[in-house]
Amino acid sequence: MFSMRILQVITCQTWVGEAENALYLIKKLVERGHKVSVACKKGGAVDERLNGIGVQKVIYLKPDGFELWVDLKDIWKMRNLLKKEEFDILHAHRGTGHWNVAVAARLTKKNPIIIRTRHVHTPVKNHIFNKWLYEKATDKVITVAEMVRQRLLINNRLDPTKIVTIYGAVDCDRFNPQVNGKKIRDELELDDLPVVGTIGHLDPVKGYEYFIQAASIVKKKKPEVKFLIVGQEGIVKKDELHALATKLGIAEDILLPGFRSDIPEIMSALNIGVISSVDSEANSRVTLELMATGKPVVATKVGCIPEIVKDGKTGLLCSPGDAEGLSNAILTLLDDKKKAWEMGLAGRQIVEKSFTEDIFVEKVENLYIELMQEKKILRR
Repeated sequence: MFSMRILQVITCQTWVGEAENALYLIKKLVERGHKVSVACKKGGAVDERLNGIGVQKVIYLKPDGFELWVDLKDIWKMRNLLKKEEFDILHAHRGTGHWNVAVAARLTKKNPIIIRTRHVHTPVKNHIFNKWLYEKATDKVITVAEMVRQRLLINNRLDPTKIVTIYGAVDCDRFNPQVNGKKIRDELELDDLPVVGTIGHLDPVKGYEYFIQAASIVKKKKPEVKFLIVGQEGIVKKDELHALATKLGIAEDILLPGFRSDIPEIMSALNIGVISSVDSEANSRVTLELMATGKPVVATKVGCIPEIVKDGKTGLLCSPGDAEGLSNAILTLLDDKKKAWEMGLAGRQIVEKSFTEDIFVEKVENLYIELMQEKKILRR
C-alpha cells in the first residue's frame, strides 16, 4: 500500500454537501494510511469536525470568495507551506482554494498533482485566467455528476481526458432501512398516517411552493396524508411556507419542524421522499440518503437526479415546477404500496452497489495513484 501526502483544501463556511463529501474523503484516506493535511476556514464547518480524525496539519485560509489582498496573503501562506512540506496531491474543492494552490505551487517551482472537484453545476467563465487554471495548472477535474462534466466539455471545451465523474456517496450504516422512525412519528403525532416529506435548506431553488401545491392536490383525494418540510431557514422563511399552506387550506397538514440533526430517523418516518427542486442538485445527497433508507423517491428532472433515480424502478420523475406532476407521482405510490416498497428496495440496492463511501473513496484514491504513476512520483 502506497502512503500519499495529501492536502485537502475546502474553504466553505457552512455545513453543505461538498463539506460533508470532503470530510468523509479525509476520514477514509487517513484510515487507509495516507498522510492528510487540511486547509480550511478557522472555526468553520469543516474545522470544527476535524478533531480526532488524525489529520497531519490544519492550515487556516479565508472563506471562499474574492478579496484580492486577503487572497494574496493566503497564496503566500500556501506557498510557504508547499516549500516546507512535500505534498504529492493538492485537492481543492472550491474556486478560491483552487486558485490558491495553483498559483502557490507555481511560486514554489514544485510540481505536485493538482486536482479540482466541481461540486456545482454553475458554468466556469470562459476567460484566459480560467483557461490557464483548468488546462495548464490542473492535472484532473473531478465532477460529481455527468451533467457537470458535460457542461465543462461543451461550455469550456476542456480536454475530455482531464475530466472524470465520481459521484458522491452516502453513509449506508447511518442511513438504512432498519432505522426506526417511531420516535419522530410520536413526536409529531403522526400515528400510522401516510407521510410524504422533503428535506433540505429552505431556498427558492428547492421548489417548496410546488411541493405545497402538490400537497393540496393530494389532500383532495387522500385527506389523511400528512406532509413534512424539514430544513434550516435560509432565503425562504417558514412563515412564508405556512402562509401558502394556509391560503391553500392545508396549514394543519404541512409540518415545518425546521432544522433537525436526526435526519435518518426523519427519513425512516416517511412513506415517500420528495425532491421538488427547480434547479441545481449537482450532487443530490438527500436523494441518495432517501434511497439508502429504502424510501421510494418522487423527484424532478434537474441536476444529477436523472442519473441517480431510475424512473419507474427506484422512484418517479417529473418536470421541475410541475405541482400536478408531483401530486400524480405521489398518489401513484400511495395507491400502490407494493410498488412503493419495491422501489425503495431497489433504491437501497443501487446505493449499496454504486454509492457507498468506500466505493467513492476507492475511486478517488485510485485516481490519485494513477496520476502519481503518470508523473512517476509514487512512493512507498
